Amino acid sequence: MSGTIPRNIDGWAGTVAGAFIGFETLANMGEEVKDPRRTLPRGILGAVGISIAPYLLVVTAVVLSDRNTANPLIGLFGGKGVSVFAVVGALAVGNGVLVQIVMLSRLFYGMATRGQLPAMLAWVHPRTGSPVPATVLAGAIILAVTLAVPFSRLLVVANAITLIVFTLVDLALWRLQRLGPPAAEGFHAPAWVPPVAALLSAVMLVSEILF
Repeated sequence: MSGTIPRNIDGWAGTVAGAFIGFETLANMGEEVKDPRRTLPRGILGAVGISIAPYLLVVTAVVLSDRNTANPLIGLFGGKGVSVFAVVGALAVGNGVLVQIVMLSRLFYGMATRGQLPAMLAWVHPRTGSPVPATVLAGAIILAVTLAVPFSRLLVVANAITLIVFTLVDLALWRLQRLGPPAAEGFHAPAWVPPVAALLSAVMLVSEILF
């Protein structure tokens, strides 16, 4: 690393500016998990915890690297940086797309079983146990949106929608906690978590829209 250590808060802002998304998709797989009351909370908290360390290491390395180059992240890999970064990026993007297809298909399946979407989306393959029509529809929607919307615009819209969902879910949990005591079993978030999380999500949403 040939860069100098930033001596102002702006130089280090990137190390804490990222938001972790994707862990919430685990909740959509609850029906396919053994003992979800115990394993899902552990899986969600574990996924966030495991992601924090490598994320901070990479971002800190970028901040401390030579910022005179056009792409400091690629520069971390040396002469073969472009090829390595391309492979890692392709794997990351592919994995993200697959996760979203799985999440969206389970969402369609759950809504179909409740009569909120056509019943055909609730059909499950007898051997694999996967909702095939819902998965095909989810993949088609993601493909169409990807081809129709520019990447930069899609990124902003996806971030905004995600933060809206986070805010609404936090507010819903806060209301449920205020309505009465929770069930005896399962994971219980502390009373202060929903309002604080809703506020943080709302602030990030406003920042995403305005800046």
